Amino acid sequence: MKFGVLGWGLRSPVAQLAHRPDLGHELAVLADPREYARAKFKEANPQADAVDSIEELLSRDLDAVFVLTPDWLHEEHAIACLEAGKTIFLEKPMAVTAAGCDRILEARRRIGGRIYAGHNMRWFPVIRKMKEFIDQGAVGNVKAAWCRQYVAYGGEAYFCDWHADRKNTNGLLLQKGAHDIDILHWLCGSYSKRVVGMGGLEVYGQNQTRETFEEYENDHFRDTWPPSSLDRVNPGADIEDLNMILMELQNGVKASYQQCQFSPDSWRNYTLIGCRRRRAWRC
Repeated sequence: MKFGVLGWGLRSPVAQLAHRPDLGHELAVLADPREYARAKFKEANPQADAVDSIEELLSRDLDAVFVLTPDWLHEEHAIACLEAGKTIFLEKPMAVTAAGCDRILEARRRIGGRIYAGHNMRWFPVIRKMKEFIDQGAVGNVKAAWCRQYVAYGGEAYFCDWHADRKNTNGLLLQKGAHDIDILHWLCGSYSKRVVGMGGLEVYGQNQTRETFEEYENDHFRDTWPPSSLDRVNPGADIEDLNMILMELQNGVKASYQQCQFSPDSWRNYTLIGCRRRRAWRC
């Protein structure tokens, strides 16, 4: 199989894992308009080509394409790949609006082809073990569940570059919280029917270095504590750095999710309470 890649940034390790020449799987070509990104790709994959346009990539004979471009480009790029007859791995979120997701799915129905959404937390070993325990009756019938997520690298990851602008991401409940909300649904065996929540830009909106913003390219996440130590913030930052939501699921389970992007530490805590006992996991 020969794979193409759209975008070589933070998600590039996802595509690099697919390069298994001993198994006949090969990264064949990257499309990225940034010269330095193409150079990084070639450094890791000297056997492959690197071009600056999606049109050039889609003209190649490829079995599948990894769509790893920034969130607001997913809709455009996914539909272009489908129209070119390519199977795609589409990094989450599929699009930044529900209407965008609908257009992608409509294109797939109209054209055919396959989409694999890169929404991968259900595959984490610790999460699968949690699901196994719950399905075996570790707490009895689940009645309540919550997840608290602390993110020490939130400033570096989401407030220095394009992630901080709502029009690019639709906020951190989609960009980051989507994983944990999905896991709560999975562990509890149902989806939300009623939701109430609140959030705000509580810390990074007051960062005094906003005026020094430049186009910022992350290739790793650093813990930034205290938040005032962050040396640059996107001046257009308008997403929340603190979110809290309550969910009533279709099967009656009550669940909650809390997310803080300016914590001094990074971890998740899941708690499920049933008619028999309580179980908690930290990951």
